[in-house]
Amino acid sequence: MSATSLLIRFVGMSFNVYVTGKIGSAGIGLITLTNSVYNFAVTFATSGIKLATTRLCAEALGRNSPLELRRAMKKCILYASFFGILACIGLFFLAEPISIHLLDDERCIKCLKILSPALPCIAIASALSGYFTAVSRVYKNASAVIFEQAVKIFITVNALRLLMPKGLEYSCIAVICGSAVSEGLSFFYSFIMYRLDLHRHVGKSGKVPEDQTSRLLGIAMPVALTAYVRSGLLTVEDMLIPKGLKKYGMGSEVSLATYGTVHAMALPIVLFPMAILSSFTSLIVPEISESSARSDEGHISRIISRTLRTTLIFASGCAMIIFAFSSDLGMVIYNSPEASLYIKLFSILIPVMYFDSAVDSLLQGLGYQVYSMKVNILDAGLSALLVWILLPHTGINGYVFIVFFAEILNTALSLIKLFSRGMPKISLFRSLFMPLVCALGSVCLVRLFVVFAPFLQVYSPFALGFKILLSALVFFGLLLSTYTLPISEITVLFSRKKTKN
Repeated sequence: MSATSLLIRFVGMSFNVYVTGKIGSAGIGLITLTNSVYNFAVTFATSGIKLATTRLCAEALGRNSPLELRRAMKKCILYASFFGILACIGLFFLAEPISIHLLDDERCIKCLKILSPALPCIAIASALSGYFTAVSRVYKNASAVIFEQAVKIFITVNALRLLMPKGLEYSCIAVICGSAVSEGLSFFYSFIMYRLDLHRHVGKSGKVPEDQTSRLLGIAMPVALTAYVRSGLLTVEDMLIPKGLKKYGMGSEVSLATYGTVHAMALPIVLFPMAILSSFTSLIVPEISESSARSDEGHISRIISRTLRTTLIFASGCAMIIFAFSSDLGMVIYNSPEASLYIKLFSILIPVMYFDSAVDSLLQGLGYQVYSMKVNILDAGLSALLVWILLPHTGINGYVFIVFFAEILNTALSLIKLFSRGMPKISLFRSLFMPLVCALGSVCLVRLFVVFAPFLQVYSPFALGFKILLSALVFFGLLLSTYTLPISEITVLFSRKKTKN
């Protein structure tokens, strides 16, 4: 699953590079601005349904009640359909006032209207994804994403050929059409997979708790309400960034280009390796939910400790490698020195970002999803406020500071809640200090090797891939040779993933 997730992320990033080359950083900025509103609509359409589906199905499995699982899925799909249709209608009819009065760009109107029909599909697909996660058949989620990416690439490439000559707005419409159609077809693919899986694996025995509907609403609605607030604040923040950059003195196109460079070029590179981590943490929520249903506190404690330790080791290596080769990444992938700079800056934050993602998964599995969302709301609110105050005076440097501040605060508050259950058994020396030392050693050894290998001293995909792969292998070797990562622990991690899959 890690390899599949990495492949999906790689294809997505490569496609993003292709689109950036076609429409430029300003076009990417316009699409990112459109997506800031669309993401809020998606949040409303899904309304916490994936987590609710995962929790309800995992609890049904824990009680060995297939009928309970079937009824839970019917209610989850109805819930998703209601909010998806409502979101579709709202986005279609509000596209014009939102684009004119909030985004200050009429070019977003058509893009938002084209995206609106995909919302019911996304909502139901989110419920189906929660089901596949709960029953530990996440490879079916992966196959749906692969199908979606293939359709998206095919449609977008051909639409760009037809619409690019008409200007930037129509180029963005071509990209948006690819997204909308692919999400719709991906839903139908996932639904067929779900029906076949239900017929093959889920019986009709057992009983259904009387409070199942209230249980669904009890999980989904608090998450939904807090998600609305957080997503709304993030949308406000995304709207304020180009406006703040304009007030700082940048022109309209330059501010969009800078916004696109940070959000659509640098950050995807920094977050790219998280695909590997996500395939591991995606199994945490149902596993902890099942353990909670059995009141197995010992197993929960072991999951928490192993998850935090694995995340720190992995994030340390990724941070050091991306930092060391940031110039290569920015120039080879985007031919952009500006992208290289932001990749280097945000790579410093990788341990915090990845750790926060893992802690959020743990909190959701433990039933603290409302607390986690409150922290995210505080994060988003402070970020929006700081963007409004700082960006007109500090420009993009102020935004970099805001990202660092918000991520560190979010992680600290999440850890406080996690540690309130008891301090996990984890050594910072073995889990953070030694991995950083091993990672530093690996990149230093590879850089020394490059001095004697002229064919690697150029900006090329081959040279970049070779240096990153060699650094990763040396890093892994140093982890093993220093006993920072014992072989026994690797065996445990892979055996669990194999069992779950």
